[in-house]
Amino acid sequence: MASILHELVTMFIFIAYVFMVTTEYSLGVAALKVQCIDSEQKALQNFKEGFHSHLDRFSSWVPEEDCCKWRGVRCENETGHVITLDLHSSDSSEAMQGQLRESLLDLPYLSYLDLSLNDFLQIQIPEFIGSLSRLKYLNLSNANFRGTIPDQLGNLSHLVSLDLSGNGYSLRVNNLNWLYHLSPLKFLDLSGVDLSNSVNWLDAINMLSSLIELNLFACKLHNLPQSLPRVNLTSLKILDLSFNSLNGTIPDWLFEIDQSLVFLYLRRNHLYGTIPEEAFGNMSSLDVLDLSENNLEGPIPTTLSMISEQNQSKEFSSLRELYLYHNQLNGSLQKILPKLSRIHVLDVSWNSLEGVVTDAELLDFSNLQVLDFSGNNLTLNVSSSWAPSFQLERIGLNSCKLGPQFPQWLRTQKHFSAIDISMNGISDAVPDWFWNLSSKIRHVNLSSNVLTGTVPDLSSKIKLSTIDLSLNKLSGPLPLLSSSISKVFLAGNSFSGPIFRLCEMLKVNNSVRYLDVSNNTLSGQIPDCWTHGKNLVILNLASNNLAGKIPESIGDLLQLNSLRFDHNGLTGKIPSSMKKCTSLIVLDLGQNRLSGEIPEWIGENLLKLMILGLSSNAFKGHIPVQVCLLESLKILDLSSNYLSGEIPRCVDNFKAMAERETVRSYIYDPYTAYIEDSSN
Repeated sequence: MASILHELVTMFIFIAYVFMVTTEYSLGVAALKVQCIDSEQKALQNFKEGFHSHLDRFSSWVPEEDCCKWRGVRCENETGHVITLDLHSSDSSEAMQGQLRESLLDLPYLSYLDLSLNDFLQIQIPEFIGSLSRLKYLNLSNANFRGTIPDQLGNLSHLVSLDLSGNGYSLRVNNLNWLYHLSPLKFLDLSGVDLSNSVNWLDAINMLSSLIELNLFACKLHNLPQSLPRVNLTSLKILDLSFNSLNGTIPDWLFEIDQSLVFLYLRRNHLYGTIPEEAFGNMSSLDVLDLSENNLEGPIPTTLSMISEQNQSKEFSSLRELYLYHNQLNGSLQKILPKLSRIHVLDVSWNSLEGVVTDAELLDFSNLQVLDFSGNNLTLNVSSSWAPSFQLERIGLNSCKLGPQFPQWLRTQKHFSAIDISMNGISDAVPDWFWNLSSKIRHVNLSSNVLTGTVPDLSSKIKLSTIDLSLNKLSGPLPLLSSSISKVFLAGNSFSGPIFRLCEMLKVNNSVRYLDVSNNTLSGQIPDCWTHGKNLVILNLASNNLAGKIPESIGDLLQLNSLRFDHNGLTGKIPSSMKKCTSLIVLDLGQNRLSGEIPEWIGENLLKLMILGLSSNAFKGHIPVQVCLLESLKILDLSSNYLSGEIPRCVDNFKAMAERETVRSYIYDPYTAYIEDSSN
């Protein structure tokens, strides 16, 4: 919902201009047949010669043709002057590479320039852009620029929209004083630009009284002024200061933009203190509020509910999305929850909230699409016959004391894409209907309960990306899963039988990154089917009843960080193909029946190893001196083997073992921090 409304607001800013240009173009070209100015056609031809890839984008730029008909070019209807140059790419595969040529200066009436999503090969934004004095729209986003943004952009005194975002955090400013001259500016996006040297950034921004949208996402901002002598941002509808390092309490000046602000994003900063009780009560236009991932404490103020109360007569203006997750908020939801009944997204997860939430308090939430109470001390106490009025898209109820029966009300939810009901003391069989509820399902977390039963064939669930059923009492064979899945956590159950079903996922172009079926009763040999597992980062088959040799195709897992085959009955030698697994951080083959000598290539090739476990096998011979090359090693266990000879004197190279920092737990511990990876 936020993204849709965001686009509507942005579209509102420029729709008049785009309509004007489109009309002029259609009248000028189709009706009046105005010809392009010769000098401007030559300027465009010269500009084109600065590019050297994807030149098919210029296929219509034929010198014999009127340049007003060229792709991406539009002319003024009466004079034929070029007023628009739009060469943006739709994605990186279409990105043109090249340089910016000064021939643009020979387009004196150019008012719209969009070169976004191209590749300008880390050049600096040229100073001459500031001489395009008629520009109203400038978009150089996601175009691989670097260096200091030229102050000359302050000469673009007619500019209405400026977007320099997404340039790989390679752009920076000395200050933002050049903004003082851009008073007509309505849209400003500097996301990803390093603004850390701009001490008085807010003073410069505050002079832009026409500003409607301001995006300063991930700009390395530290200083957060608490007040302003006078707030001029009275037209501001969208403010995004997320992913910075802003340190302080929620500033007073925000609440002086009370009548216009629609979207406010302050996620992932260092804000602390309480949310002021009187803060949001007058923000009658606020649709989306995101204060998540800060250090805020205290209760959720009841004034947040006043936003909804004030706007109940307005069809599209009450608070719709509230994100407060990952703070230190406490207290109960009893007072505020019934007054948020118009809300679409309510995420208060991972705080210290407490108390009981009943079905009566959720009675009128017919618009609710996202509900996340996870990681609090809340109890969701509803009747067995409860049929909610809402249809959730995301269900987050970790640690909400839902058990001991499997929650029957979930049967009414037909459209969710993510569900987390882990750590809820559910001691029951997973009903058959659960697996057929939603065709949109992407993420399932039922871990850390006492669930029983078998898991059906899920290979048709091609949208399923993450499944975590670990630490239950599920039994039967491993479930069949689609090759589109990314993270599979089935550890700590009673799954039995062979593991060849895992091969069904490892087809060409599969997405599997994390695979953990440890601590079950699986048996048989490890299948030799890992050739297509090249995206695997973690593979854990530990603590089963597996036998036979380690297959050679394990060596094809070039991205692997963690490999655990410990506590099985594996035999034979460590395959030499594993020397190719140079990304390994954890290698644990302990508690098996492996034999032969410890390979020298472990020390020569696996230089990133932090944990090496080879204990309780049948290795013989000397400890290879090459092991001493593993300077990052923190844990080395070679105990209970048939090794002989002296311990290499170079073991004093293991300086990392003396450091306090431990290996990241999610690599080694199958029961912690599964979903650290944000790739999906």
